[in-house]
Amino acid sequence: MSVRYLLVIVVAGLFEVVWAGALKRAADADGMARVAPLLVAATAMAVSVGLLGLALRWLPVGTAYAVWVGVGAVGTAAVGIARFGESAHPLRLACLGGLVASLVGLHLTGCGGAASSTAPSSGAHAAHAMGVHGMVLFGGGDRIFASHLPLFRAPHDYQVVVELEPTDAAARDAILGDLRSAPLVTLEPEPFDLARLARFAPSGSSSSPPVELAGSVYRGHFERDGVLAHERVHFRVRQVLVFRHLDAEAAAAPAQWLAFGSPSETYLVHAIGRRPDVDAIVAVAGAPPTDGVSIVAGEGDPQLPTPAWLATHGWREARLIYRETEDLK
Repeated sequence: MSVRYLLVIVVAGLFEVVWAGALKRAADADGMARVAPLLVAATAMAVSVGLLGLALRWLPVGTAYAVWVGVGAVGTAAVGIARFGESAHPLRLACLGGLVASLVGLHLTGCGGAASSTAPSSGAHAAHAMGVHGMVLFGGGDRIFASHLPLFRAPHDYQVVVELEPTDAAARDAILGDLRSAPLVTLEPEPFDLARLARFAPSGSSSSPPVELAGSVYRGHFERDGVLAHERVHFRVRQVLVFRHLDAEAAAAPAQWLAFGSPSETYLVHAIGRRPDVDAIVAVAGAPPTDGVSIVAGEGDPQLPTPAWLATHGWREARLIYRETEDLK
């Protein structure tokens, strides 16, 4: 669960505490003295439910509701003890501690919906993989590709490459401009189920409705030194080029590149294998081998391919777009 989304739920839960405390004040008052606390309670109720509704745009309903109720319950009990002289029996405190531990557990497990370590490979319907799935954006002409930033742990243990299309033409042009001028462009999507994309993989079913997602675009890495360029951009997934479940303990295999692109430029994405490995994206001048995704034998550790290797495939002028090793140790 991203901190910003967690804070929305926590604040919503705190407003639960406010309205519960205000109702207690109203219950203890007489006549017109009840009016002010009742107004406070009604306002706090509206704010709390409104924030919960906002959070449901990003988070699974079961987890969001559980955290909302839990924060409200623990906070109200604490206020009851501190302000209204309610019981502080050790058993009661232990139960409240259990509630807090449950809330922390929900946070640490990523809002539920974590991907199974036995999720299938490309094309099969994968388990749920709910989370904030950061992506590197790259492309040119009128095409925008996105490569998921993977880890060797659920729910991020998938290598996924998709083609995205901003629903707004102005946003599309602006992002294409960023891709031409910035060394690195990344996307911080709002939480979504990455496994939904499995059904659109080349060997999967295309009968499901189109997938859309929204997020913020950064010039640079959104988790490091990136600068926010475009906030809450809406995208439609045009196609899923790669969907692979990662296995940190897989057998060693020769280096491979996944090649795709346009008639004038090919993009090479390193096929991630066992731990430790490297996530790398390279652009080369020249057409890809086929219209879809081709698997091309690599040269070992994926640095910039050598001119001799490029020439054997009819390519030239390699340009490194992204390379990461720390996340895959």
